[in-house]
Amino acid sequence: LHRPFSVTMATYTHHPASTVLVLALRKRLFRLPSTCIRNLSSTSASASSAAPPSPLPPVRPPTSPPGAAASFSGRRRFYKVVSVLPHSSSSSFDLFTIRLDDRALRTPTRNELTVPGAPLAHALAAEWDRQDDAGIRPETMPLTSLAFTAVDQVAADRKLVMEGCIKYLMNDTTCYPACPTVDRVIHRMQRDAWDPINKILRSVLPPEHPPYVAPAGELHLGSLPHPPALVEFLRASLADMDIYELACLQSVTRESKSLLVGYAAVCGRTVADGAIPPSPDCVVAASRVEEEFSIETWGLVEGGHDLDRLNCSVQIRAATVFLDLLREGRNGR
Repeated sequence: LHRPFSVTMATYTHHPASTVLVLALRKRLFRLPSTCIRNLSSTSASASSAAPPSPLPPVRPPTSPPGAAASFSGRRRFYKVVSVLPHSSSSSFDLFTIRLDDRALRTPTRNELTVPGAPLAHALAAEWDRQDDAGIRPETMPLTSLAFTAVDQVAADRKLVMEGCIKYLMNDTTCYPACPTVDRVIHRMQRDAWDPINKILRSVLPPEHPPYVAPAGELHLGSLPHPPALVEFLRASLADMDIYELACLQSVTRESKSLLVGYAAVCGRTVADGAIPPSPDCVVAASRVEEEFSIETWGLVEGGHDLDRLNCSVQIRAATVFLDLLREGRNGR
């Protein structure tokens, strides 16, 4: 990782496409903080002056897998009426199904879709009812995509999803603060975006085992040495989540490259009454500190940064709305 990263930064620092290269490389390294990028680029600049850098293959931007509803993409609307009916196997709380005409809605793996609570079921039904004869567009159904992910993927292998989220804790974005004297701008952006998240985390995480935070402005390579008790606490907390909460946690964690941001977004909405959950704007801002700093510094690349910004907003807002509807249905409102 070191050689391609340092040579690219030294060679293309003033290249017009530097913003795209930095963003692509940063996402490959789980969003390495910009303070680390500047340290690496300064050390590599002196090394590259001694000998001309070798040509590098083009960097491909990371591609995300298609959504769980992608199998419906392009199909003409094959139903006329969308309805919501209680499921016959309701137990501790009501389960509902969405019906397209006289057929139950099924997931891409042919599982019957059931969701807890009427509010969430009606929101999913509204997404399907808004599709027209021009074709079903999964990108306009983020709530359905989350529900399909929960039923098809999370339910099939909860442990895989849990461990995938835990991995983000080892290099959590919010644990790399910038130096307040050298990097004043990004330090201010981090403080404004992460302070509301940290306030919620202090109320839901064990106070005797806080997350490890790297010294401000210092380069830290390798996994963060979080307290083992904290890791076990989070693993046990994720095990207590149902498949729908875990699917939302996975979505926010992937978008923010931070388990702590995802955990604050989910737990702020699923704990006992009286908790104040973070707003969707707060979660989106905490997820995009590095990208917004890059845009302020080097400018916005049309067709790249703007689409990333929109996709992040849609995915995180869908997860927060999904959780709010889930909680509303379980509270019987």
